[in-house]
Formats: sequence, structure tokens, C-alpha cells
Amino acid sequence: MASDGEDDAQSYYTDEGEDYTDEVDSNVDDDDDGESWDLEEEEVDDDDDDEEAKKKKAATAVDLTKIDRRYRNLSEEQVRARQDADTANVGELFAIPPGFAAVLLRHYKWSLVELQDRLFSDGDRAGAATGVALGGAPVSRNGLPLVCAICFDEHPAGEMRSAGCSHFYCVGCWRGYVHAAVGDGARCLSFRCPDPACSAAVVRELVDEVAGDADRARYATFLLRSYVEEGTRIKWCPGPGCTLAIEFVGGGGGEEKQDDVECKHGHGFCFRCGEEAHRPVSCETVRAWTDKNAMESETASWVLANTKHCPKCRLPIEKNRGCMHMTCRPPCLHEFCWLCLGPWSDHRSSEYYNCNVYDAAKANGEASDDKRRREQGMASLDRYMHFYERWAAHGKARQSAVDDMAGLDACAEKLSAAVAMPGKHIRSSA
Repeated sequence: MASDGEDDAQSYYTDEGEDYTDEVDSNVDDDDDGESWDLEEEEVDDDDDDEEAKKKKAATAVDLTKIDRRYRNLSEEQVRARQDADTANVGELFAIPPGFAAVLLRHYKWSLVELQDRLFSDGDRAGAATGVALGGAPVSRNGLPLVCAICFDEHPAGEMRSAGCSHFYCVGCWRGYVHAAVGDGARCLSFRCPDPACSAAVVRELVDEVAGDADRARYATFLLRSYVEEGTRIKWCPGPGCTLAIEFVGGGGGEEKQDDVECKHGHGFCFRCGEEAHRPVSCETVRAWTDKNAMESETASWVLANTKHCPKCRLPIEKNRGCMHMTCRPPCLHEFCWLCLGPWSDHRSSEYYNCNVYDAAKANGEASDDKRRREQGMASLDRYMHFYERWAAHGKARQSAVDDMAGLDACAEKLSAAVAMPGKHIRSSA
């Protein structure tokens, strides 16, 4: 850790969103006078020197639990604050209203770097693609009395609005238009001027002026969700009932590893693929396993391995007990032999528990296609169940460990209250 005789400082992120700085003394190999330590002198040092060495060693130790925290837990308020900060930064840098900045950021997946590159290289094209006039205003008012093109009522100057374009509508018609767009879901973030030939974007400033309180709140919620779900730095925790978001701030394992994260409520998931935390299994393997569980192929394999089709109507039938005389359900009612699948009328009464036709075919080494398919289905089903049972067992064991940890944390809190010692000290000593 030495670096030209100077102290190194390393910063690591914790899951509380704060920076942890570990001051590492790079001069641990030198004494105060700049001379090397004498090994023989160290051997005869007294207890005070030993204590000092222990303290110095403890000071140079790096908290690995904090290094491993490559992410932050964020509440909805913190996510909204970050969104407002990004929007304000773009607005100040390019001298555009926050509503225009939000539309542009959303178009480029909330990436400040990509948006800045596009605006510096060709700002007019970026504005045209989003319906934003970079030199215009997000809301305009009529300077003269005009007739609303929706309700056809005349309104005096200053009582009509436009999305920065020349198409003015009354506040009542705007309110209804915004209400319909917000009721249509997240697509309200991309709606344009009511005039079919106009591509001017309707931004938040206009929504806040004309919409009701409920519609304004819904629009803000959709905008917040867009910041998380359409961006790449933050993801919602998929835990049931959890409203936290996780911001990944660095590290990661590349393509062969995973980026497992955990929210404050104990819900762990992979930041890369969104599935449950699955280290050391790769995301591709988990995706293939999930797809296989969701497919009906395993059901088909079970049906193939444990049933036979009626020779007449091809209905699958499972035989779990009884003799070889099978009767299909109404309206088919076909009677056949379970072993050879031939009509039961060709069998004698002594063949209820065996079949001469089947025994002869078996003796001659003749195997039917149905039998081969059933054997293959049984083999595939056995292989699937082998892995599924172990996967389910590991899942139960993991959940049991999580429950045990929750119980230990509760006991630690009770013990800390009883002995007046912080819970984290009790856990570290344990």
C-alpha cells in the first residue's frame, strides 16, 4: 500500500449511501525518524509497544464488508431528488427548462453523458426527435382573444395555453386531454400537442398548470418510474411490498460473475438480470433454468412417461391399479388391453393380468414406438427431477438461514437493550 512515502486514502460506498474513507498509513515500514525497524529491537519491546503495534495494525485494516458494498439503498424521495438533480444539471448546462430536460433525458435512457454528447454534436436533431424546441418555452399563453379548437368557445387573452407552439386551447380542454393521457398509463410521458399535425411535446410545466391534483401526482409517479425502469443505474427492489431502489455504483463481476445486491429489508436479487441472488451461478444458467420450469415440456414428459393413449380417441389415460382391461371414458367407451393396446375382444378372460400378444412381442425383441417414447420421457423426467429436488432443497435451506439470521438480529437487539451495548458490537463480538 506504500506510495512514495505518502498516505493513501481509499473511498468505498456503503449501503446507506455514504462514503467510507479508509486512511491507510503507507509508512508502516518506517519509524518516526525514517529509519528501518531493527528486528532484534522489536523482539525486546515492552507491552506498550505491542499495544501500539496492534493499534497501528487495526488502523491499517480495511473493513471488507464495506468494500463489498458496491451499491446504495435509496428511498423514493432519494430517487426523486436524484432525478431532479439530473434534470436541473442539464437545464443549467444548456439553458433549457426542466421539463424539456426531462423529455430529452428520458429519450436517451436518462444518461447524462449520452445526452450531452448529442446536444453538443447536433442539438437541433435531438430536439426534433423529442418534440422539444430548445430555444422556446414549455408553456405559452394567448396574447389575443382566440377560439378554442376543441370546444369552439372564445376565450380572452391569457386564458389559453399551448405547448410552446401556435395551437392554443382553453384550460378546461387541456385538463381533459391531460386526464385522458394520464389514464392511458406511462405513455402520457410522450404525448404531444392535441393538433394532429403538431409534434410539440407536452412537458411537466404545462401539466402542472392545467391538470388536477390527482393527475399531476400520477404524472409525477410515471416520471419517477421512468427514471428507474428506463435507466441503467437504478432498479427497484423486486421484494414483495418493498418500495426501495438499489443504485449500483461500481464493481461487478463482468460476464462470468454476478452483481448480487440486497436491500435493507433483506431482499436479495441480481442487479444484472433481476432474478433472485444466485451467486455463483451465471445469469444465463438461471435464465435457462427459469425458462425450463415455465415450459410445459416437463408436464408433457410426465404424461408421456406415465400414461398411454386410447387407441381410438387418443385420450391420455393413467393406470394406477387394477387389471389390464381398460375402458375409455364416455363418449368413447373403447375397451382395450393396457399392455398391447389391442381390442379387448381379442383377449381371453384369463388375460386380465397378462397379455399373450405382448409377451410374444417381448420375446421376439419387438418394441413399440409408444414404449420407446415412454422410456425416453421417463429418463428425461428423472433427470429433471434430480436437479429440481436439489434446487428446491437449496432454496428451502437458504430461506431457513435467512429466518435464523432475522431471529438472531432480534435477539441481539434485545440483548443490546438489556446490557446497554450497541447491537453491532454484540454481533461483531459473536
